Amino acid sequence: MDINDKKKYEIGFLFENEQDVAEILSALEKNGAERLNEIPVKKISLSYPIKKRSQANFSAIIFSSLPEKIKDIENSLKFSPSILRFLIVLIPDSNKNSRSRKSEHQKNAPKNETRDNFSSEKEKYSEQHDYIGGILSNEALEKKLEEILS
Repeated sequence: MDINDKKKYEIGFLFENEQDVAEILSALEKNGAERLNEIPVKKISLSYPIKKRSQANFSAIIFSSLPEKIKDIENSLKFSPSILRFLIVLIPDSNKNSRSRKSEHQKNAPKNETRDNFSSEKEKYSEQHDYIGGILSNEALEKKLEEILS
């Protein structure tokens, strides 16, 4: 594996004591992850109890790692009693422009002809029958009633 194969990740975690950050760091180092940045610890009130706790400490660490090592990191933290919750997410590569991919997809996608046909039919009907934004005018409604009743 090459150093270029490493991807950037962020792990956000809730824990009991500030000393428990060392457990996260050791799990990352043990699996060959390189720490890039760390968000300071912040004490927060939880929206709902987690493991019978209403308050916890929150922090996040940005790191780079090989994608196949992420499962090992998760497994080493999963059963830790001091880590209440954690989530590892992949940070998108800023070198790749997602907009260009999206616009290319839109170029290749077939046009929705039924929607175009529907809107043109609606315009024709509104021109012919005083149909404004889904509401008939009073004159058009009276005219329609006369047509139905006669």
